[in-house]
Amino acid sequence: MEKERGPLPESLKPGNADVQQKLDLKSGLRPPGGAENASGKQAESDKVLLAKLREFYRQLHSPFIAKEEEARVFTLALMCIEHEGTFGKHGTSKSALARRALSLIEAKKFETQLSENSTKEEIVGVYNPDKLRNEGILEYNTEGMLPEAEVAFIDEAYMGTAGLRVAFHSIKNERRFHNGGKIMKCPLMTVFETSEFVPYGEEDQATYDRDLFRYFTNPTPSDRTSDLMHSGRDIEYKGLVEASATVISTSDIRAIYKRLYDIDTSVVEPELISLINEVSDKIKGMYISDRRKSKVLKTIAANAFLEGRKTAAIEDLIVLKYVLPRDEDEAKQVAAILENLISPANHISRLDAATFSINAAIAALDKSPEMQIDYADATAAVSNARKYAKMLLKEYADKSLRKSARALLKSARIYAEKISRFALEAGQDENAAQDTFPETDQ
Repeated sequence: MEKERGPLPESLKPGNADVQQKLDLKSGLRPPGGAENASGKQAESDKVLLAKLREFYRQLHSPFIAKEEEARVFTLALMCIEHEGTFGKHGTSKSALARRALSLIEAKKFETQLSENSTKEEIVGVYNPDKLRNEGILEYNTEGMLPEAEVAFIDEAYMGTAGLRVAFHSIKNERRFHNGGKIMKCPLMTVFETSEFVPYGEEDQATYDRDLFRYFTNPTPSDRTSDLMHSGRDIEYKGLVEASATVISTSDIRAIYKRLYDIDTSVVEPELISLINEVSDKIKGMYISDRRKSKVLKTIAANAFLEGRKTAAIEDLIVLKYVLPRDEDEAKQVAAILENLISPANHISRLDAATFSINAAIAALDKSPEMQIDYADATAAVSNARKYAKMLLKEYADKSLRKSARALLKSARIYAEKISRFALEAGQDENAAQDTFPETDQ
């Protein structure tokens, strides 16, 4: 891994030792070569998969009012082959949306509603009393139950007994179920869960953490009341909760999941690390498990794919408001931090700081030509700054931001040329020096 100790602000240095210690992303999604080299056949396949995915999203929210964001979270969970929990007051279409999601997927399905008296048997099946009596083996009949399902909906998921919650753990996370002394491999992809409350009990945290995506829903805005009344009538009389046909299959979902590995997330990783550390520091009591940190690159890649891009952008970090918070209060705080992160004013400040640092380094070189330079460090630092500026030029139309980005690119070019010349004079490898920045800035 290249060191990132060039003359840039700390937030622009993904290799910073203190930052890396807080969040080790080295084992995350790293595309071998990136998605830009996809063959024509692969590109065409991607178009088909993306069309199915967007149709799933469209049909999922279409009967409902103001449920587009909720449907997007469902879609992202499917893409990542992760579980999703929707939390909020009764009567906010939580269950209806989950049932419709299941009806749109061609898959083995399981659905149940739990109560405070629900037991393990309601999700894994009844046990065989003869086998228990004669052989002392507790074996469950799992046919048609959660251990054999590919997608599932569990209503009031945080009701039930402690034994039921324990059974959830290995099925949801490891996709395994211990049955009669044997280990079943479960084909489970995604569980959609609903609950009127966020579980705060210590006994529930292991299960809750396995819901990578969480959405905290609210009643329909008052200015949409008329729309809500008409859509409610249509849903009831036309039977729109369940779709008439599936639009995506489990094989499609698995193919999309595999493609997420090829999404290039490298450009946003410095911002991502900075964001997670900021969220952890600023929000009192915020805890982000290693499990969640290890999966964030995948969620960002999913948002980029859904937007039809092969490279992640700053705007894809918005998906983290569905991943990092544990309750609605934290969700609001994370959303505010994200909005500030992607604001032009924030980027202008960081661009100008980077430009100032590079200009200071240029001045130091001019003043002391004999100074020692770590060429690898300097090259890596300036390369990082250029990637950041170019990414913003692609994403933002704000004139002030674009002016600052171009200023940074100009300073980076001058600094690159100087360190290349110094490298040659110092007897460094000529090709390495000349290749410091081979392409032209736009």
